[in-house]
Amino acid sequence: MGKIWIIGGSLSVILSGGSKIRRNDIVEHVEGLLRERFGWDEVKMCEELLHFIGIDTETFRKYGIELCDWVYVQTDDVYFMGIALSDLYVKFVKINKNKYVKVALDTTNAIDAIFFSLLLKKPSITMSWINREMSIVAVEYYIVTKANKWGCANHEELIRHVSALEPMDVPKLIAGAVDGDSSIKYKFTASTPSIEITACRT
Repeated sequence: MGKIWIIGGSLSVILSGGSKIRRNDIVEHVEGLLRERFGWDEVKMCEELLHFIGIDTETFRKYGIELCDWVYVQTDDVYFMGIALSDLYVKFVKINKNKYVKVALDTTNAIDAIFFSLLLKKPSITMSWINREMSIVAVEYYIVTKANKWGCANHEELIRHVSALEPMDVPKLIAGAVDGDSSIKYKFTASTPSIEITACRT
């Protein structure tokens, strides 16, 4: 594969000779071009991404729902407790005599994948085909952090922290749990508009 030119050659990527290219660097460069050339902010980028996967943000907006408000989320400790309560994969590993925790989220839900890109910046994509037709697209994001920096790895300790939360912190906890493993279904009719959000831990 030779050169890939994006937006009139402003971003050129050489993919040959074993060159290593960090996805984050490419994403940051593209985001910078979108800001400079088109004046897009995070909300506009979010809306265009949703449109790309077939979601009409204007339909939700008619009912007072702003799908891209998540770009303003504050990812503090309480929020990550909610993430840890969801479908989170935790594995202890040793690297250079240090103990680390590998934390991963994966999904086959396109909506979840949008949230993951904000939380855990290293994507891995797996595609499956059945009878020559694509059936599943799974997206995984992961981080590796020192064990003593991740207080949510021990489930019993996590539950103790959750039990000690103040009432004002509970919405952030729920937001993290929903973002970590949720499905959203909506049905808008003239008489009974409804939105169903389901979050579970398996």
